[in-house]
Amino acid sequence: MIVDEKKVREAIGTIKSNYPTSGYYMLCEALDIAIEVLEKQLPKKPIEHSAKFAAFYECPSCGDIDVYGQKNCDNCGQRLDWSE
Repeated sequence: MIVDEKKVREAIGTIKSNYPTSGYYMLCEALDIAIEVLEKQLPKKPIEHSAKFAAFYECPSCGDIDVYGQKNCDNCGQRLDWSE
């Protein structure tokens, strides 16, 4: 599934701008989860670590190691950006 980054950013902005200011604990919790899930659809660059023989890569969201070449982190689902 191809995710339209602009729409994801718009959805996050809409949720945040309509966030309840007080009360509604369960609604706020659900909105926080929705924002977290949407943010994981926005690609982030993996963190490169140099090693003696070859570099290895870390997920920028959860710190899981060895995500080289993966589209998404196996541990947390963060979408990864391998572009230069």
